[in-house]
This record gives sequence, structure tokens and C-alpha cells, in this order.
Amino acid sequence: MLEPLDVDDLDTTVDATPFPALLLSGSPRDTIPDFEEEECDAPTIQARAPRPRESFIRLRSGGDAEDAVRFLNSLYDEQLRLMVDLVCLEHAVDEAAVVGGPSVAKLRRQVADLGDVRSAMSDLLAERLPKTLLVATTPLGAYLRGVFTWCSDVAEALGSFASELSAGRRDTRELYTRLRLASQAHFEALVPDIREDVAALKVVYGSSRGQLEPFEAQLDELFWTTWWLDRALEP
Repeated sequence: MLEPLDVDDLDTTVDATPFPALLLSGSPRDTIPDFEEEECDAPTIQARAPRPRESFIRLRSGGDAEDAVRFLNSLYDEQLRLMVDLVCLEHAVDEAAVVGGPSVAKLRRQVADLGDVRSAMSDLLAERLPKTLLVATTPLGAYLRGVFTWCSDVAEALGSFASELSAGRRDTRELYTRLRLASQAHFEALVPDIREDVAALKVVYGSSRGQLEPFEAQLDELFWTTWWLDRALEP
């Protein structure tokens, strides 16, 4: 057994390099002193459950509710701008139809798919949206803002291509380059996080979770139409 040391015998000098012997010796085992073995009980190791992803659902202050209202109003503005863009795009496609050709037929289908996304977004915003999910910093907020940016850029790219068709030019290389760049604003990877947040919100609502069913149905419709548009815009 080791004899207890006297406090006066201790070296209180702090070495700048922790455990210098371990760092400088050839083998860490050479620096470990030999102690007399004692019997002891083996430690009990308890398995720790994996930590779930932290949801964005949390208690919010009145200021957060005001932020949600402002963010929702900005989405209404984006929706109005997209509606105007679609009207202009449809007129451009009608002018291109005078020239005709298979490119015009495909362009009409793409415009129709873009219109379906706008309708799904309009129906979603018409629902009673849970303000807890609807701020710019949540997955749903980032996703909705991204969809509007994506659709606006798609409408601009398709409109430019319609003008090219009206002038008799049918080169699609620039069109699909612009569409690929625009698709970067479609944050499809956020969909699982959004679904997890909705599921967490159902727990908060408890017996009133039925109020979320119309919102969840419209959200699924938006996910479907954006998925379809993304594939329809491929070459």
C-alpha cells in the first residue's frame, strides 16, 4: 500500500506541457508506475439511448408570433408576384405557339406543372397555418421561401425560351442550364425535417390534432407537385 504524502512534499509547479513523460517517452507503458493490485467490483456500464433530432417545435413569445405574421405576409407578396409571372409566361407561350413544333408542346406542359405548384402553394397559404412552424428559421419557412425563388427563376427561364422560339431559335442548352441553377433553391432535403416538426406539433396539440389535418394534406400536395415539376424540367 502507498503511504500518504505530506502536503509539503508535493511539487506545485505547473508544467506547460501536460503529461510530459507520456509525450516524450518511447512507450506510454514505460511511464506507468507499478501499483499493488487490489480487488474491485467491475463498473456497471449502462447503455445510452440515441438522442433524437431536436425539433423546431418550442414555446414562442409574442414577438415570435409577430415575426410569423410578417413572414406570412412576405409569402403572400411572393405568391402574387408568381401569379403575375405565370400570366406573362402563358402569353409568351401563346406567341411561340404560332411557330409551333414539339418544343412548344413540352413548354406548355412545363408551364402547366409550374401552375400546379403555384396552386398548391396558394391552397396551403389559405389554410390556418401553425405559426410555430412558420418563421424564416424553421425548415418549413426555408422550404416555402425556396420554392417561391425556384418557381420565379423557372418562370423567367421558360419565358426567355418562349421568346427564343418565337424568333425561330430552338437551342435548349441555355434553358436547361438556367433550370439546373434555379433548382438549387428547391430544398427537397428539408422535407423529412418538416414532417418531423409536424409530427411533434401533433403531440403538442393532443386531442386537437385534427385541426392540423387540412394543413398536412395541403402540405403533402405541395411536396408532390414540386417533386413532379422538378422531374418535368429535366432535359
